[in-house]
Amino acid sequence: MLNTIFERLLALDESILSTAIVTMQGQIVRYKSKYHIDNCITSVDSDSNNDTNYGVWVRATYAMVEQFAKTFGKVHTFVSLHEKVKLVVIPMVETHCLLVLTVLPSANTEYIASKINLLMIDNKQDMIYHDHEQFSIGSSTKLARMR
Repeated sequence: MLNTIFERLLALDESILSTAIVTMQGQIVRYKSKYHIDNCITSVDSDSNNDTNYGVWVRATYAMVEQFAKTFGKVHTFVSLHEKVKLVVIPMVETHCLLVLTVLPSANTEYIASKINLLMIDNKQDMIYHDHEQFSIGSSTKLARMR
């Protein structure tokens, strides 16, 4: 099920290079990329040769950005601009996770986010119900089945 959604996300726009799902606990549930592109989300920190859990950093960043919701309203998407790529994070409240996209620097992130929201609405039932039972991505038993 997640593979199908990931394939659809990657095919949604040419500028989407990779996609990952991070739980609200900072765990990386799934990752997929185009053209075998490595995403920092799953890579090794080359300076210290230690595995770095970038999922925790994405979750922490979301927690900081979410503080502005009291003033500006609900967080729909946030974008991090880098030299080589943009990182787009879309909170998926229903499944208690964050969708993390790596896109080309020239990508229109608002357009991509609107396409993804439409795709998620179409696939909402598939994401919430699997094998006719309700699940949450935060559930460890369901995580093992999705991997």
